[in-house]
Amino acid sequence: MPLSNTPPEIVTQIFSCLETPDLANLCLVNKNFHPIAEYALYSDITFKWDHNQRPRIIALLDTLFRRPERFDWIKALTIDGSNRAGEKYLVPLLGAPRVIYVNVVQTLNTPLTECWTRELKKGRMDAFAAILIAHTTKIRRLTVTGRYIRFPDLIGPVLDLKLSGQLPKFERLNLVTYLRGYDSWSYPLLTRFEEGMCLFHMPTVTHLACHMGSLDRETCKQVLGKPDLRNLTVLVIEGSNAATMCEILALTKNLKSLAWAWEYAARTTDPVTKSLDLDEIITALSHVKDTLESLQLRITIRTNKEYGGKVKMKVMGSFSGLREFNRITELEVPLICLTGSGHQPQPLDHCIPSGIKTISLSCVMLLNDALAWNPSYWWSDQGILGLVQDMSFSASLPQLRRINIFDVDNWFEDGQFFEVLERISRDVEVWVIRRVPLLWDF
Repeated sequence: MPLSNTPPEIVTQIFSCLETPDLANLCLVNKNFHPIAEYALYSDITFKWDHNQRPRIIALLDTLFRRPERFDWIKALTIDGSNRAGEKYLVPLLGAPRVIYVNVVQTLNTPLTECWTRELKKGRMDAFAAILIAHTTKIRRLTVTGRYIRFPDLIGPVLDLKLSGQLPKFERLNLVTYLRGYDSWSYPLLTRFEEGMCLFHMPTVTHLACHMGSLDRETCKQVLGKPDLRNLTVLVIEGSNAATMCEILALTKNLKSLAWAWEYAARTTDPVTKSLDLDEIITALSHVKDTLESLQLRITIRTNKEYGGKVKMKVMGSFSGLREFNRITELEVPLICLTGSGHQPQPLDHCIPSGIKTISLSCVMLLNDALAWNPSYWWSDQGILGLVQDMSFSASLPQLRRINIFDVDNWFEDGQFFEVLERISRDVEVWVIRRVPLLWDF
C-alpha cells in the first residue's frame, strides 16, 4: 500500500523513527507529508552540549515563538552532553534578536526574572534551555543532566515554579531525569535537596531519576512534606544515604523498580557515611518490600588503612532480611553485601529472594580493607567464583536463570572464569561484563 494511503497515525509512527535531518528534508520536499513530518520533527528534541558546533537552541526558540502552538508538539526533551566540570557554555549572541527573549522572561514575571535576565544577556545556554522548559506543557519525557544545571541554577527553580503554578504546569509529564554534574557539591546541601524534592511533587510522574543528597532525619521530613507518589513506579536515586532513603521510600505506595547509588567514603566529614550498615539499608528498603520487583544497589565504599593499620571504616550488619522480598525477580548488589564482612564469606544464596530470575553481582568493593574475610586481598579469584558456582546449584533459587558479574576492574581473568563456567549449572547463564550499564535509562 502506498504511504500516501496509509492512516496518519501509522505514518506518524514511521516518521518518529527517522533522524532529525531526514525529517527536516521531508518537510521541504513533500507537501503532502509536511504536516506529519513537521509534527514528528518537534515531538522529540535533543540538545547535546557540544563546543564544536554552533548551538541550535536559539534557532529552535525562534521557530517556536513564531508559531507558539509548536510548544504543544514537544513530547520529549533531552538536554545532555559532555563538558569539563564547572564550565559554562556561552551561546554566541549576534545582534538585537536576543532582546526578544529578555522580554519573554520579563513577561513571565517570576521571582527569577532578575537573575534569569542577567544570565540571558551573558548568553548562558541553560538560561535559554529554561525558557524552552518554561513554555512546554504537553511534554511526557524530560531529561536534564548536570551540564545544564549550573550555578546559579535556573532549571531547577523553573521546574519548581511550574509545580507551584507560577509558570504553566506540566499536564502529562511521566518520565523525568534530573541529574547534577561534577560541580554539584558547589551547591548548599539543603538547596540541592529541596530542588530535587520538587520533582517528587509532580503527580503525573511514573519514572523518576534524580540526585538528591542526604539530610538529617528531621530536616529531611520537613523538606519532603507529603507528596502524592501513588503513580511513581520506577525510582532511580543517587547520593542519598540509608537514613534519607528510609524517609523517601516510606512515601511510596506502588514502587516496582528501585535503583539506588550511594558512596560511603572514609574521607567525608559526614560521620554517617563512615560505616556501612547493611541492616540500616534493609530497614529503608522494607517500606517497598510488598511491591518491589526490581532492585539495583550501586553502593561503593572507599577506604584505606590509617597509619598503624587501623581500618578507617567499618562494614556491619547483614542482608539476610532481603530474603523476605518475595516479589523481586531482578537483583543487582555488590557481592560483599551478600557475603558479609565476617572472617568467612557467607554463601550468596542465604540473602537472595527465592523468586530471583536474574542476579547481577558487582566486584567493585572486593579490594577493601574493611572485609575481614579478605585481608590483604588474599582470597583467590577461584574461591569467589566458587561462591557463584554454588549459588547456581542452590535449591533455594529454583527460578534463577542468569548471573551477571560486573567486573570493571578486571578482578577475574578470562581463563579462570571459563574454568569455573564449565562447572556452573546448565540451567543458568553466567556472564562477566567489563562495563557496568547505566543506572538510569528510560
